Parts: sequence; structure tokens; C-alpha cells
Amino acid sequence: MTQPPKEILKLIADELGEAQSIKQLSGGRTNSVWRVQAQSRVYVCKYFANCTNNPIFPNSPRDEITALNALKGAGIAPHLFAVRTRSNIRAVIYEFIDGSIWSEDIDAVSKLMKKLHQFPPPNGLRKVPMGAGNLINQIKLLSGKKFHELEKFLPQIVDSQDVAPVFMHGDPVAGNIVQTEIGARFIDWQCPAIGDPCEDIAIFLSSAMQHLYRGKELTRAQQKEFLNQYGNARVSHRYLQLEPFFRARMTAYCWWKLEQGEAEYKKAAEIELSGLKNLSNPNTK
Repeated sequence: MTQPPKEILKLIADELGEAQSIKQLSGGRTNSVWRVQAQSRVYVCKYFANCTNNPIFPNSPRDEITALNALKGAGIAPHLFAVRTRSNIRAVIYEFIDGSIWSEDIDAVSKLMKKLHQFPPPNGLRKVPMGAGNLINQIKLLSGKKFHELEKFLPQIVDSQDVAPVFMHGDPVAGNIVQTEIGARFIDWQCPAIGDPCEDIAIFLSSAMQHLYRGKELTRAQQKEFLNQYGNARVSHRYLQLEPFFRARMTAYCWWKLEQGEAEYKKAAEIELSGLKNLSNPNTK
């Protein structure tokens, strides 16, 4: 698809007037997104797909609207300009953030994530259960009969609840972070939540997600740098305790995506599983 469907073209015309240019943006794995230039300004129009069966990354225009409204002016997310959720059209228009997709600056992401996690969460967002027990349940759901391939790499369940729930982005992969001249910003807010800060940390640090969106994993030194710059020893300790469970869940998620016909997740699953094995045997190369 190069041009938006007619109902989205009408939305753009109604909200922005005549568009000088409309160009589809690449990179989105779920929804269709266009860069729209109108009245000497640049916007993003995002058209939500009817994709509601993802057990880890839901796709909710309502939650995106809630999050962007809450974060207005916070220097964390783009400014929401218009929404349309009636007549079977689910779309948002927000400001285009001028910059480049994140690739290297670890400190910028750790500071941005910490800032988000300290921001008061709005009412109405989904709440993600916390703890290793919940992660085990998700791993079982995603892996099915292959659960035994992951279970042997998991330590005894650690279920400490020593951190407070926070405002989560929910999908802070490299492709959803824009590096600007004034700092990094999160985009694509279709699955925000209230939950464990380690959820966001684990998704960003995930070897599979880094491979899919950036083409290479973070080194262990870069992961340590991220946690140091995040600057919360209690959260970092909790993440390291739960890391095997997060890696097992991401491996299972990649298997699940592979079953949906998305072949690129095969290599991603192998990379994440290798990281899980290395945790149980640090001498493994």
C-alpha cells in the first residue's frame, strides 16, 4: 500500500486541509503509517490494523490516545493532533518527530525510559501482572508443547515484589525510538501499560528485538551500561533476577510469531535462546 485508503484520505483532508505530500513510512510491523505534509507542517497518520490477538503486544488506539494525551509537553512522546475512532475507522494523527531511528546511544534511551517510568500513569491503561509466576504462565501459553525446551534453563522462581508499578511504553524496541537533537523520544504507543519497569527494560535489551530492529545484539557491556545509566539499583537487581524468565518469554514469543508465518522470527528466536543458555552457563560461547 502506497496511498492511504479513501477514509484515511478524508480524515487527513478534514483535519489538516490539503496535503502537499503523503508518503508511507517503513518499519511498522502491525499498523500502516504515513508521513503527511500539510500547511507547511509535517504529521504522522497512523491507521490501526484489526490485530488484537497478540498476547504480549496488544494494538489499542484507545490506549495510544490515553498515553499521548497524558504525556503532552513532557518531552517523551509526540504531540497528538487528531483522533478518529468512529465509523470503523481507527486512526490517529500526531506530530512528526524529526530525527533518526535509534541505533547506538545507550544513555539516551536509559534516560528517556527512566523519565517515563517516573511520570504519573494515566487512568484507564491496562495493568500488566508482575513477577516470575506471571512470566512462567506467559511462557507456557506461547510455547505450548515446547515449554520443556525452555524450562530447563529457568532458575527457581523468584517472585519478589520490591518495585512499584510504573507507566510503561510496552514496546520500546529500537524502531520505536527516535533520536533528535534535543534527546530521544518514544513513538508508536499502541500498547502502553502500568506494570513492572523491568518489562520495558527487558524488551529494549532483548537480543531478538535488537536483531530484528537494529540488525545486531547489544553487548553485555552495553546492557550493563544501560542499567547503570537507568540509575535504580533495586530495579536493576530485579531485572537481573528475572532476566532468564524474560529471555525465555521472548524466545517463546518468537516461536509464536514464527507459527503466524513471520519467518524473520526464526533467527530472532535462535539468538534469544542462545542468550538464555548463556545465562545458565556463562562459559558457553
